[in-house]
Amino acid sequence: MFELKVKKGAIHPSDAGKLSLKELKENIIKLHPISIYNLSIGIFNKEPNKKEEALFWYYVGALRYRIRLEVIGSYDDRDPEMFYFNKIEFEYKPILLEWAKDDINKWINSIKKAIEWNKNNDNYYTDRVEYKNIENNIMEEFNYLIKTLKEIN
Repeated sequence: MFELKVKKGAIHPSDAGKLSLKELKENIIKLHPISIYNLSIGIFNKEPNKKEEALFWYYVGALRYRIRLEVIGSYDDRDPEMFYFNKIEFEYKPILLEWAKDDINKWINSIKKAIEWNKNNDNYYTDRVEYKNIENNIMEEFNYLIKTLKEIN
């Protein structure tokens, strides 16, 4: 399995699990994508008036996790990275998208904001310069999702 080098100061998911939602947000660029997913569902479940923010963080996590998986070439469910990605997608995605489907414009806006946020913020878990082409390809997939959602709206 190919291991990516992380930047000094990156917060391991086991340590992120001890942080409050506020602390997670304050350290967001240092988090593994799984911890960003956990932030999203934490906001969704604990802050009922911030469901759109939860959806935004879900897409930040999804974007960053997909980039990471593509870089490491993780497609085997026995690989911990792929296992946890699939587990989170299976558990969290239906909950968030069930809410999002009621307002497709908010859904689209959350994806757009996630793409923009990713462009403007460092990533301690996947080097944005070295893997720029992969990142751009994944962001294009998210733009295609936006296009598809616009067509059904």
